Amino acid sequence: RGAIYAQEQHLLIPYSRAVFETYWGSESPDISNDEVLTAICGRVGLDTDGFFRAISNQHYKALLRQNTDELIARGGYGSPTIFINGDDMYFGNDRLPLVEFRLRKLLGGL
Repeated sequence: RGAIYAQEQHLLIPYSRAVFETYWGSESPDISNDEVLTAICGRVGLDTDGFFRAISNQHYKALLRQNTDELIARGGYGSPTIFINGDDMYFGNDRLPLVEFRLRKLLGGL
């Protein structure tokens, strides 16, 4: 739900990066904790009050359910799952080097 709100605020990339860095590399990896989420919002420039209103709003809950259902229908099963060109699926933080390799190849070896 937080990612959906961050996307609407044009802050999805910094928000996602901050969430994953917190989850996998911080002293306080509990990304469900309000204090941790408040710090993430501050770090990326999200309005904290708007963020907490959004993540408790039924509209955002429904959008998350819709996204989850789509992921399951496409064969995915967790986060992060990344699709390149619609059906080239990568799952897991440990697969990010493969995603980078594939994107570089698609972009002509940049």
